[in-house]
Amino acid sequence: MFLNSGRIMYFFAPCGFGKTTVANELLKNKKYIRLSPESGEITADALKKADIVLIDDMQRMDSEEERQRLLLSIRENPQKRFVLLSRSRVPGWLMPFQVSGLLVTVEYDELFLSRSETAAVFKNFGTEPGEQEITDIFKRTFGYPLAVTLTAREMSRKTAYDTSVYEEITDKIYFYFDDAIFSRLEIPMRRFLMNLAPFEDFEAELAKIANGDSRAGKHLADIMQNTGMIISKNRGVFRFWPFFRKFLMWEMRREYSDEQIRTLYGRGGLYYELKENYGKALEFYSKSGDSDKVSELIIKSATLHPGMGHYDELERYFAMLSDEQILAVPSLMQGISMLCALRADYDGSERWYAELEKFAASKNKFDEAAKEARGRLAYLDIALPQRSINGIAKAITVAARLLANKEIR
Repeated sequence: MFLNSGRIMYFFAPCGFGKTTVANELLKNKKYIRLSPESGEITADALKKADIVLIDDMQRMDSEEERQRLLLSIRENPQKRFVLLSRSRVPGWLMPFQVSGLLVTVEYDELFLSRSETAAVFKNFGTEPGEQEITDIFKRTFGYPLAVTLTAREMSRKTAYDTSVYEEITDKIYFYFDDAIFSRLEIPMRRFLMNLAPFEDFEAELAKIANGDSRAGKHLADIMQNTGMIISKNRGVFRFWPFFRKFLMWEMRREYSDEQIRTLYGRGGLYYELKENYGKALEFYSKSGDSDKVSELIIKSATLHPGMGHYDELERYFAMLSDEQILAVPSLMQGISMLCALRADYDGSERWYAELEKFAASKNKFDEAAKEARGRLAYLDIALPQRSINGIAKAITVAARLLANKEIR
């Protein structure tokens, strides 16, 4: 369709997605000229030499003169076809052609291989792994063409597939990324990207805290425009393309000391604590090795209204507490009672309920700790799933009376 009626075809994808291979296949048996901005080849004479012009590495076209020559050639030669390959999104100076419909894009998500295409690549290399192996390869590679191709090539040498084969291929790709992408970035930008690697999803505010840089929003915008490594998940929330995130984690472990990595996880913990996402905050504080913060946050989370408890996220952190620690804090006893109930450990749930009752009875009636314990018991009387439904109305009535008398909070 492009060759028949298009003007400009713009391939946008990170390295290793097969932009060049696809373009070569598209233009097979056609007369065309291949140019690159890195070599200073975008001259007026070169642009006149063929009716089809392929320009690779468009993301490196920094010269305003080269841009103007290309724009002039596009405008003055409606019969010409331009195939542009880039690792960055359509730049602003080409946007008018996209708006007018003269420029069509092929993006990286169209170049991922499906599971059946992954199997076809292996077949083309003369090797046909079993169904289970293909499924595993597809999950590990995400259908990323370079990873699939390298794995197929390795197995065509009569190498049996196991995780060590994939790990070896992964290291090769990481070194390729390091040379083709990462080493070309300025050091501050490298650190900016590595500091975001631990986070599956992030936004500008998290990028500021992780990097201690108020210009994080601008950096994110630049990366979004100039690479295909960051995906916009929804408005204001981003994530790395999964394979690139793994590469950044690999790079981070190579470049940072253990202390630097712990500090980075601590910043993540602070961000999520400020957001009152205590499950995530605990995850990052535990990775930072800050055990005091872990204990503090478990208690802080448990003191929230119980209905806001992130029980699925907090379960493993509750398991880190000793019985003595739990018995000292009413909110922890309430939390572990509900957690046991949600695991269908009703005996354990009732044991902790009984301990909470003992705690309330052992204190002076007007003690604030006793008041909190009674409030937690009132909540559990209503909320515990193992209790009879017939008792809920009575439990709510009792709780209302206690609230009216200010005996609980």
